[in-house]
Amino acid sequence: MIYSSTLSRLSDNISYMSRTVGNKAFIYPGIAVRQLESDDLLDQIYMIKDSGLLGSTIFAMAHLGNEKSEILSIGPYRLKETRVPNRNPVNSARILVEEFLYKANNIKEHNNDNYDDILGNMVISNAGQVHNYILRLINKPSAEEYQKTLSLLDNLQEITKKWLDADKTTRPARVKLLTNYIKEARMLLAYEQRKNSPNGLVLGSSNKI
Repeated sequence: MIYSSTLSRLSDNISYMSRTVGNKAFIYPGIAVRQLESDDLLDQIYMIKDSGLLGSTIFAMAHLGNEKSEILSIGPYRLKETRVPNRNPVNSARILVEEFLYKANNIKEHNNDNYDDILGNMVISNAGQVHNYILRLINKPSAEEYQKTLSLLDNLQEITKKWLDADKTTRPARVKLLTNYIKEARMLLAYEQRKNSPNGLVLGSSNKI
């Protein structure tokens, strides 16, 4: 619960917590609802998301009130089904990749003239391959399958950035949104791989998420 009254302090607290905890656990920063205006509440939720963390917590629901509840219900909390990523990391990674595919396909269909078509097809194809590997991990996990999936995610991240950067008018927020899906999926899978490996290490990596 790292309640922060300003975005700069929240950023400092997130950096400190990330350095302290490292890759041993997921961090869900707490937001003190009562001391924030509605706009500030939204700003803190989106800053936490942009920092690469998987979620935030609110204290306390009783302090939300009608206005803040309505803003959250049409904004960051518009999806009614709550999922805690660390309860089922592999399935959470699957959901992130499916959301990535949905948004990437939407960009390709509606903005095809602005982007490299060959790279776009590669992004969609590679994301589909990643999704298939994650389904295999759900049904029959193995160290080799984890490592292959992590490598595919790294490759997908690189291709996606090249694809979006091909159009110089692309807003940085769009690049960050799409690449964060990949980053978060990788974080979840690396966590699950490390948790289930005998020595607690992620194979073929520096043991960092």
